[in-house]
Amino acid sequence: MPFETKMDISKLISTIRSEIKLRVILVKGWGVFDEQNFFGDQGVLVVEGAPYESLFPFVKAIIHHGGIGTISACLRAGKPFLSCPVLYPLGDQFFWSKIGAQKGVGLGPIPLKKATVPIVLKAVYQLVNDESLHINAQSIKVKLSMEDGVKEAIRIIEGDSQN
Repeated sequence: MPFETKMDISKLISTIRSEIKLRVILVKGWGVFDEQNFFGDQGVLVVEGAPYESLFPFVKAIIHHGGIGTISACLRAGKPFLSCPVLYPLGDQFFWSKIGAQKGVGLGPIPLKKATVPIVLKAVYQLVNDESLHINAQSIKVKLSMEDGVKEAIRIIEGDSQN
């Protein structure tokens, strides 16, 4: 999703690398970002796009824009998340991010317009170290894997409460 922010994303990633000692995969999507700052840093991988269903199971946590498709990919992978909604206060990104926080699978959203390196860095530290977020995300993953979503949607739409 195209975005604008006053936050220095390169500084954020560098600080995450140096202070929290995390490796970072940055999926550029449509966002404008200068990845040249990370040439030679083996701990930062910048890609144009990625199939989330294949990538997310292998990461510790996810930071994203808060769209319901990305949130659902986080939930199916059993990974906690932090959303930085691009569309704020409009759109659904903030809403769905708040729901994730209420369910204990994500942190409260930080709108990209209000994000600063110190604020996001503090949230990233909590995101990767709060064990309850990881436990809750895994619990949702298990529940989702046991549900036949299409069958349940048909049952609800057709009003068949017998099945």
